[in-house]
Amino acid sequence: MKKRISFLFLIFLTVPTMEVFAEVSFRARVYSRSKNSGEANVRVLLSETKKFYQTDAEGYFQAVAPSSGAYTFRILKDTGFQEVRKEIGEGEELVILDSDQSSKSGSGGSKGSINVTGEKEKQLMSRTKLRFEEIKRMPGTFGEPLRSIETIPGVVPVSAFGGGASNYSFRGADPTTNLYLYDDLPILYPFHFDGLTATINGNLIKSMDVYTGVLPANFNNALGGVIEIESPDKVERSSGNFLSSLWAASANYQTTFANGKGYILGAVKVGYMDKTFETLGTITGVSSLPDGVRLPHYTDSQVKMVYNFNDKHQISFYSLTAKDDTAFNPRTKRQNDPTKDQFAEYSGGNLSLGQGYRTQALRYIWRPFEKFVNRITLISYDPFVDYNVLFGSLKAKQRASGAYTGIRQDAYWDPNKHLTLEFGSEMRLLNYRTSGNTIQQTDPNNPDPNPYDTVTPDFKTVSDTNRVQSKYYNAYTTMKIKFGGLLIEPGARYDYIPYIKNGALGPKAQMSYKFEEGPLKGTTIFGGAGNHFNFPLDTRFSEQSGNPHLKFQKAFKYGGGVDHQLNSNWQVKGEIFKQEFSSLIVTDPYITE
Repeated sequence: MKKRISFLFLIFLTVPTMEVFAEVSFRARVYSRSKNSGEANVRVLLSETKKFYQTDAEGYFQAVAPSSGAYTFRILKDTGFQEVRKEIGEGEELVILDSDQSSKSGSGGSKGSINVTGEKEKQLMSRTKLRFEEIKRMPGTFGEPLRSIETIPGVVPVSAFGGGASNYSFRGADPTTNLYLYDDLPILYPFHFDGLTATINGNLIKSMDVYTGVLPANFNNALGGVIEIESPDKVERSSGNFLSSLWAASANYQTTFANGKGYILGAVKVGYMDKTFETLGTITGVSSLPDGVRLPHYTDSQVKMVYNFNDKHQISFYSLTAKDDTAFNPRTKRQNDPTKDQFAEYSGGNLSLGQGYRTQALRYIWRPFEKFVNRITLISYDPFVDYNVLFGSLKAKQRASGAYTGIRQDAYWDPNKHLTLEFGSEMRLLNYRTSGNTIQQTDPNNPDPNPYDTVTPDFKTVSDTNRVQSKYYNAYTTMKIKFGGLLIEPGARYDYIPYIKNGALGPKAQMSYKFEEGPLKGTTIFGGAGNHFNFPLDTRFSEQSGNPHLKFQKAFKYGGGVDHQLNSNWQVKGEIFKQEFSSLIVTDPYITE
């Protein structure tokens, strides 16, 4: 019996030991043959083990596989990912992962897919990259990937609830001058009125780039920050899910079609927090909300459909929508005691707010050869806000829209390892309009107007129906000149609106140097500056009711910093900056006519 126990004990010790020794440690390198260099600071996922690795300054990384055999490596780049299938042996042979080869040559690729990830590198300065794999592990995001942007220094939500909750302030800039993009298409706001739920379904987000300072030349009409959301560019198999909570329900689905040459992503969400509290009040017999308060109600939807004709031609369609509304209607009371009711002074009033957007686009991508990509996008964008107020002498109801239809072209050319060129242009047909009426103070010199006085009111209701139509042109270019660790990025963009006979030229430049050897290996120092311009999406430049001589709002941003990659999991980055604003557009309260 004693011998049997000893034998079993020996097996118990041997089995895990054999399993450990079965692991294969190997060294790999992500290498670009077109650049004749390794890919630095690129994350690589070993699909079979679900472990992430990050390349060093020369593209090397050390990894472990359970045993010898064929494995799938997913190379995660800023603009997409590609899969490479490689054989891992027990020797010391270096495993080369060719970052130039088409992802369809690896396993799991969709038949006829286009490898449009390219070699486009995004700027280091004032940019933070957030990938879905990292975001979903962050605490406090409540399942919403977009909430992760609040971990970035200098990014602050305007408010915790209501209209301000759907917007952010970047380094103190005006939140209305931010730019929010989904696959380079505009969306009006990233969060709904509740401040908890994003307008984009988390399963339709692959990564996000958040720009807080100096911006690249391809972004237009932004003085504050930019949130650039990228959607998944591949569907492996059909899947979907449905989620519900006390305040919202959402569903998403993805599938392929045409034998894998195309795919569809779709999602829809509806918020019913108002109905939840109403039901709780009915069940308990006690209202859980102040009298007259209706919590936000919202909906949103996203659809992306892609079809690959072949390796050179791709077409895609997008539809993005969102709508929010909320109301505050406290009932009239015979006896009103402000000391006992916090909303007593608003008794009998009526206030409702709403906002939303609709973005639809048709996009064509042409890649005649490996180093050149051209993209043409037809865009129809219609953002709107509305309000209805009735309180004492305050009476107004209005809806405003900043719609446009446009065609945009973006190209990327990478002729050699020393030079990259990006350029693009756009034409928009602006159709800005307001309808309804608004409130105006009778005597703008009155320092204390009384909204309760209905006999000799201090406010009056005036008609405010207006429409402005104009063209809008813009163009940009950026060069990237690279020699060794030195990278120089001069660029410029020009915006012009014929209606106001005014344009804005914004030169920009960035420079960085990466130490590839010595004690500072892996360290990058960078700096840059640029002029940025914005023009409001409303009718303030109307000849009938505004100022047709308005200029573009301007921000001159500059700064610099240091970035150091400690290892595959830790990165240290510091940046100093300054922003100077000028030609800001403000409302004149003394205009009465």
